[in-house]
Amino acid sequence: MKKNLFLVLVGLVLTGTAYAASVALSPISVSVEKGKTFSVTAVVDPAAAKIYTAKIELSYPADVLEVTSFSFASKWMALSQEGYDLVDNAAGSIIKTAGYPGGLSSKQSFGTITFKAKKSGEATIKVSSGTKLFDASSNNVSAGTAQVAVVISAPVVTPTLTPATADEEQASPVVTSTNLGEETVVTEQASTTEGLEVAGMQEINVNPDGGNSLLAQAFSLMRGWAWYIVIIILVATAYVIGRRSNN
Repeated sequence: MKKNLFLVLVGLVLTGTAYAASVALSPISVSVEKGKTFSVTAVVDPAAAKIYTAKIELSYPADVLEVTSFSFASKWMALSQEGYDLVDNAAGSIIKTAGYPGGLSSKQSFGTITFKAKKSGEATIKVSSGTKLFDASSNNVSAGTAQVAVVISAPVVTPTLTPATADEEQASPVVTSTNLGEETVVTEQASTTEGLEVAGMQEINVNPDGGNSLLAQAFSLMRGWAWYIVIIILVATAYVIGRRSNN
């Protein structure tokens, strides 16, 4: 008889624990950069009993995280009074309370909390013992705990590229060519980025057949002076012959 009673009591305890209402947090882990924000959703699971009022309290390390905003999910009616509605970033605590018209009979989002990562490191957001889920008889049927593991990394620094100044730019070569008969000679002359012109670097063609070459111009000048030289020679010869004839 005593053994049967003991089994019944154990069964009732296990049954009550299995069907106890609870609060879950989603996601259960977060990776974020320092200075960035992220959101955590609190979800109420009524299990076997309808939940008419939920008071959810979360704790977090105030030196690492801070709450920037909170928003209730649809249909919840906020209860704003002292002790039931609080955001304390100095102590690292947030409390939000609301009623659900007609009672909540299935798992549903309670609200979303937005946090800011204040510095690099690790932090844990926990459902505190002050959390309560009330049934139709105003009995607290909440059980279990939940938490979120947060890993905060240092921000990634992207290097800024600074345009090079004129003094830092490398000189680029200027290539000129000289045509010597059938051969071409290539000469490199350094130029600067300051826009300085390089004097005296011209393409010179010394092929006698080229009308624009220096040698061709010399031949042209010589052909022009040849007639004067011939005339002078003829005049001088005639003068000499005349004098010899007179003698």
